[in-house]
Amino acid sequence: MFSDRLIAITSIGLDGEKIDQITFMPKPRITLQKGMLVATAMECLSAWEAQATIIVHTGIASALGEIVILEVTKAGNGLVAGPSTVKEMEELIQMFSNLGVSKIFIDGAFSRLASSRLGDALILVIGASYSHEMIKVVDHGETIVQKFRLPAVEPKYRFLEDCRKITGIDAQGLRHQLDIDDQNKQNLFQQSFDEIRQLFVPGAIGPMFAESLIRNRNQIHFDLIIRDPAHLVVSGLLLKQLLSIKMGIMVLRPMNLVAICYNPYSPTGYAFDENQFRSLLMKKMHAPLFNVGAESENENE
Repeated sequence: MFSDRLIAITSIGLDGEKIDQITFMPKPRITLQKGMLVATAMECLSAWEAQATIIVHTGIASALGEIVILEVTKAGNGLVAGPSTVKEMEELIQMFSNLGVSKIFIDGAFSRLASSRLGDALILVIGASYSHEMIKVVDHGETIVQKFRLPAVEPKYRFLEDCRKITGIDAQGLRHQLDIDDQNKQNLFQQSFDEIRQLFVPGAIGPMFAESLIRNRNQIHFDLIIRDPAHLVVSGLLLKQLLSIKMGIMVLRPMNLVAICYNPYSPTGYAFDENQFRSLLMKKMHAPLFNVGAESENENE
């Protein structure tokens, strides 16, 4: 029925509003084109400037009402609020697929990276709003890109997908479930595991465990394996320090970072020199770059 529809849009938060609900600053709008499919909450429709027809009632509830799928019949701005859980987003993606959609764009939020594993590709946006110091924004972006580009494990370690406990693998390839609870993994170095060459941690790597790894870095003779980059729940200087120690970090499910967008303008009123900002990013990122405010970019520049 909708096999000619190529693009669908949804969000894991609330996007497209005129004023940010946290900073109270102006935000870029979401412009919807005729023929697109959009999943959003019912209460968002009163703020739509685009015109659309509801084609699916998903039955997925949200704080802003039921999530519905609409077909845009007249272009204009729209307010988009999709499912809040990974499971519900998976259900919605399947509904889009059943409608013949080939490309689904999920507007993300950096604080909710768990949903990133649902996508086939990831686009990162780096903006001046992070700091008024350009070099600080670039350095932060470089660290985040390192996190998103954590390499995949070798196929022989795929069995770890089914492991639910912290597991060590020795030089002979034998696995050892360590006698430590995932919630107390910062106490890992209280026991000896000199023979371990790979250490799989099924849960999140938070600040306390990251600090323990950094503090005990001279005792580390293993590579760390985690499920995906979203399970590395540390940021800022701590993330930079963790990525710099002599310990390989690999993932069972790598992310496909296909492009980086940059915004030289901050909603608080200051702006970077666009050429200088782009030049610094190009030296650090090694990925196609797109200015979010430009009509197009030459990604080969």
